[in-house]
Amino acid sequence: MTYTIGIDVGGTKIYSILVDSSNNILAISKKKTKKGTPDFVLERTKGCLEDLLEKGGLQASDISGIGVGFPGPLDPDQGIVFEATNLPEWDHFPLAEKISEISNTPVFLDNDVNLGTLGEALAGAGHGAQNVIGIFLGTGVGGGIVLGGQLYRGTSGTAGEVGHMIIHHNGPKSPRNLRGTVEGLTSRTSVVNRIIKKIKKGDSSSLKSLVDKNEEIKSRPIAEAF
Repeated sequence: MTYTIGIDVGGTKIYSILVDSSNNILAISKKKTKKGTPDFVLERTKGCLEDLLEKGGLQASDISGIGVGFPGPLDPDQGIVFEATNLPEWDHFPLAEKISEISNTPVFLDNDVNLGTLGEALAGAGHGAQNVIGIFLGTGVGGGIVLGGQLYRGTSGTAGEVGHMIIHHNGPKSPRNLRGTVEGLTSRTSVVNRIIKKIKKGDSSSLKSLVDKNEEIKSRPIAEAF
């Protein structure tokens, strides 16, 4: 039996799973990464790996490989993150190498939404289709493209980055300081910022108590408010 680990590094949390060769999920571990530096995220990633091994009753030597999804532009061949909008201090950071060092395991790094779209094409909503487009909404907005059963990256490696498309020239600014992008209008970060701004201007909302207490507004309360 072989075992692999999948890690999703997001703007607010790390979500990791341990699976066997039949793709059965054996363990799950989550850690917060809100505005995390590389060292902080690596520390949390190490904690996730230790949790998974303990829950699965395994040793590090039992793991054949680790796949890591990360938000933002990167080089999957070199395992380097170019930058991260929702995570500071990530300019050209060798994330795959660093995780491999703390785990002593081969690591493959790619954009989180590319991997999510490929996963849906292989075993999810797009199973059986040759061409699949995935759009994922969360802290930001990302997209992935599968053509002919293969992940399509484009000449610059950023094919599918629909979040940076400008659709409203007078819309709010995105984290990248672009006005009217899909991400600037529809991401959870953007929606929360607009909610807070309107409530502080006096608009009524069931979310007012969270704003008054300066508490984090998560996705579930937003959905319930609608």
